[in-house]
Parts: sequence; structure tokens; C-alpha cells
Amino acid sequence: MFDHVIAVNLKDVFLCLKHKIRAMSAGGRPRTIVNIGSVASLVAASGMPAYAASAVLGVTRTAAVEYARCNIRVNATNRGATADEIAAAALWLASDAASFVTSQGLPVDGGMVVR
Repeated sequence: MFDHVIAVNLKDVFLCLKHKIRAMSAGGRPRTIVNIGSVASLVAASGMPAYAASAVLGVTRTAAVEYARCNIRVNATNRGATADEIAAAALWLASDAASFVTSQGLPVDGGMVVR
């Protein structure tokens, strides 16, 4: 189970970033990537060590720092809500309204991470 969670939650994000950044680096205009993680990686939960280890936010922050020079912003949402709510958060992070937001994880979880 651990290897599967790491493959889906971390390796897939890393590989997608690799290919998205290669394609986006060619253009000179601002670009945005929004990764989707899990709120389970932000809080301790019994029986879920793989989620804590999957570190989508860590990969997101590293990519944001490395590719800011290419005018690429990289952020993440941490799901814990409905698909529509996650989509709205991702849309905002990708919009010009968030043009000064990079390297951030936005939990959309109804307060789950503070309970």
C-alpha cells in the first residue's frame, strides 16, 4: 500500500511537473501549475503514514523556487472538500487574481487541519 500511495501521490505529481515545466519553459509569458494534494499529508492521522510521506507540498514548493526564473508559478490545493470546491480553489490559484501567490498549499478542507 505504501508504494502505491507514493507512486500515485508523489511520483505522478513529479513526472507531470517535469513534462509541464518543459513545455511551459519555452514561452515567455507567465504560466501557472496547480498540484492537487491531500489534507491527510498536513495532519497526523493514525494508519496513514504514506500520505504524510507523499509530500506533494514539498515538491510544489521546490518547483516554485526552481522555476520562478522561467516565470512559472507553482502552487497546490490540499483536497478535503467536494470536487467543485477544489476546482474553484485551483481556478483561483491559476488566475491573475493570484498572480503574486507561489509556493503555497491551499487547504480546502472545512477546517480539518486545525481540528
